[in-house]
Amino acid sequence: IEQPTDGPIDPPPTDPVDPEEPVDPEEPDIPQVGDLYDTLLAVDFENGITDNSDYASTFRNGDENDIVATGTDDNAYQIGTGDFLRLDADNEQIHELDGFALSLDIQLLEDDDTGRFIHFPRTFEARIEDDRSISFLLDTDEGSFRVNSGATTFDDLQEHNFSIGYDSGAEQLTMAIDGQVVDSVAASGQTGEMSHHGIAVGSIWGDSVGALVDNVWFGAPVDGADTTADAGLVHALISGAVEPDPEAVASDDANSQPEDDWSDAAA
Repeated sequence: IEQPTDGPIDPPPTDPVDPEEPVDPEEPDIPQVGDLYDTLLAVDFENGITDNSDYASTFRNGDENDIVATGTDDNAYQIGTGDFLRLDADNEQIHELDGFALSLDIQLLEDDDTGRFIHFPRTFEARIEDDRSISFLLDTDEGSFRVNSGATTFDDLQEHNFSIGYDSGAEQLTMAIDGQVVDSVAASGQTGEMSHHGIAVGSIWGDSVGALVDNVWFGAPVDGADTTADAGLVHALISGAVEPDPEAVASDDANSQPEDDWSDAAA
């Protein structure tokens, strides 16, 4: 029989219990352009007049001499009276859309100039108005709808982003300037069928505003995607930023009435 020894007896060893390590909450997925939109047109003028989308669309006109270096490794396309760049109309993917998103960067050359900077006859146009606001007019088979920026900073002659989101299912058309939604109206319907018109950077009628335009992107929602027609989200996706705060998105104008048809719609 083992005899007890003097002094305290050590307790039997036990397996050490590590404190429970905190579990990092799973970070929400940040949507990418391809998650929500099929890119139909993407032109950054870094490699000439080239569509970088999978469609590799061709252009009806364009002058490489109108590509202007705006900084280190950056180019833009200069538009003005009689100067524009038009996508061929036979690109089927740009017609008969129930929703789309549009984004581009623009820098005015004169603070008092007016005119169009995007022109898609019988479908949509964006222009600088006489009161210095920016308007976007959409034409669908259910009417014409307009959003307007109100007072803007475009006449500071600095580069700004202009974005549009449209979703017929959500009955919403929104405009964002530099990622902030500035106007939203109720709108619905499908855009026109293929004709002899294509999207133009500038105006095919010769009234382009004098400006430098860059990073032109146009896309349509992929099947099942919830885009909510948020033009602020469009800007965030294209610029690589995170999703904007939903509280910053303006609410729909439920009492919006269709605009009169364009004066040049029949041209």
